[in-house]
Amino acid sequence: MRSAASGPASTSQRIPAACNGVVGFKKTLGLVPHETAPDAFGNVSYIDPTTRTVRDNAILLRSMAGHDPKDTTSADLPVPNYEEAVGKSVKGMKI
Repeated sequence: MRSAASGPASTSQRIPAACNGVVGFKKTLGLVPHETAPDAFGNVSYIDPTTRTVRDNAILLRSMAGHDPKDTTSADLPVPNYEEAVGKSVKGMKI
């Protein structure tokens, strides 16, 4: 699997993914632990997966996610198997 983890700036992951035909996913803050440090504009940084396919993105996200007690924004929750959801219908789901 070819993949990348992109970070800080609001469009550094989504727009390049859209322009280059790859899958970019901006996950929820706290899902992937990292050292939090405000950038030059006061924004907290983040790390997101970028891959060639949705399945690869699910695999990479699961490997990146998890709790880190040194990260105050890190969620202490079980990490789901995102790959199991790939290809399943969204019919009946509510947001």
